[in-house]
Amino acid sequence: RRPSPVAALPPSPTVPLACALRDTMEPQADCTFDQGYIRQKVFVCRRCTPSGGRAGFCAACKDRCHGDHEADVLPIYSKRGFRCDCGTAKMKNRCSLASPVAARARRQVTNDGNTRGHNFDGRYCGCNRLYSPEHGDMLQCAVCEDWWHEPCMGFPTRRSESRGHASG
Repeated sequence: RRPSPVAALPPSPTVPLACALRDTMEPQADCTFDQGYIRQKVFVCRRCTPSGGRAGFCAACKDRCHGDHEADVLPIYSKRGFRCDCGTAKMKNRCSLASPVAARARRQVTNDGNTRGHNFDGRYCGCNRLYSPEHGDMLQCAVCEDWWHEPCMGFPTRRSESRGHASG
């Protein structure tokens, strides 16, 4: 078996999907809304986001505000400069971690400082495809924070590597 060409490359500004998945397992007790625009794990909810809208929320809200409909919640993984949208005008739900007074005030907030790219629609990479394992493994770019298919970046797929040949 020949060595992986990916291993020979210099360190890249990407985070393997497995590492990002591991990071999403850490419990978080409080909503991050009051911390402002910070780097955090972000999730989306197909049930609580109005049709055609884009909104994300923190790990605490994933568990406390969206835990009863987990099948509708998808990870976006790590995002920089993101403020939790749970309970804001971007979403249909009320944040159960906010006090009643804070929850009413949040309904007017739109968090215009958040960047909500095509990942919030379930689309990834420069090819803009919906996620599917058949499209190959994905890496998250540390610069743009988008997810990229290895074949779209010119890397051979791990599946073809294990058969002794490279694609691409």
